Amino acid sequence: MSSRIRLTDIPEQGKEFQWNQNTKELNDILEDIIGSEAFTVSFTIRPVNNRDFFMTGSIRTKAPEACSLCGLDFKFPIHVAINEILIPRQPEDRTGQYARVNHVSDAPDHGPQAVEYGEDFQFNMGEYVHEAIGLAIPFN
Repeated sequence: MSSRIRLTDIPEQGKEFQWNQNTKELNDILEDIIGSEAFTVSFTIRPVNNRDFFMTGSIRTKAPEACSLCGLDFKFPIHVAINEILIPRQPEDRTGQYARVNHVSDAPDHGPQAVEYGEDFQFNMGEYVHEAIGLAIPFN
C-alpha cells in the first residue's frame, strides 16, 4: 500500500479517504512514533482549480509516552484537525505568489495553511500524517 495520492485522479466532487491500521497505508510510516497503537485518518481532498486542492479531515491516535513528572507510562491522546490547501511546489524567491512569511510569529494561526505537493501531482500523505502526529506530541 502506498501513502502517495495522485491528485490528478481526484474527481471534481472530491474523494474521501479512511485509513487505519487495517488498511495498512501508514503502518510502517507511523511505527516509530506511535508503535502498534490504533489510528484513524479520515480526510477528503477536493479540487479548487486545476492545480490547487482543499484537504479537510482528522487524525486520531495515541502515542506511548512516559510522564516527565512521575515517570509512569501512559497513552497520550492525539486529535489533529486537517484543514489545508495543497499547492504545487513553489520557488523560494520572495516575489512568488505563495511567498512565505519572514518568521513563524508572523504566520496566521487561523484558517487553512498551504502545503506543497510534488511536481508529479502526487501528495505524500504519509509524510504529512507523520509530521502532524509528531508535532502534536509534547516534547516533555
